[in-house]
Amino acid sequence: MCAIPQPKLSWLNLSQNAIKSCADFAGHAELITFLFAENKLANCAGIGAMPKLQELNLSGNALKSISDLKDLDSLKKLDVSKNKLENLDAFPILPALEYFDASENLIEANGE
Repeated sequence: MCAIPQPKLSWLNLSQNAIKSCADFAGHAELITFLFAENKLANCAGIGAMPKLQELNLSGNALKSISDLKDLDSLKKLDVSKNKLENLDAFPILPALEYFDASENLIEANGE
């Protein structure tokens, strides 16, 4: 998926599509809310370049890792429920995070 050339865009909903990648989705410095639920995303490449992002919904995709979500210092709400996460070992440091949902994944307790 390529960037949407709207430099002032602050809210975007691309949920319930068949998008497989956000790797080329850059240039959205003003984006505050990004709803990307129920697509076919396998990784988070391309999403980390949004410095003002506060809400990100990636639920219902095919994510196995969220390590690419680094440098999202303004992110307050993150939903990665209903994905294929097996652990949170590479969970990035998100200093503003207040809400995190990782329900309905494949996460097991350490050592089990």
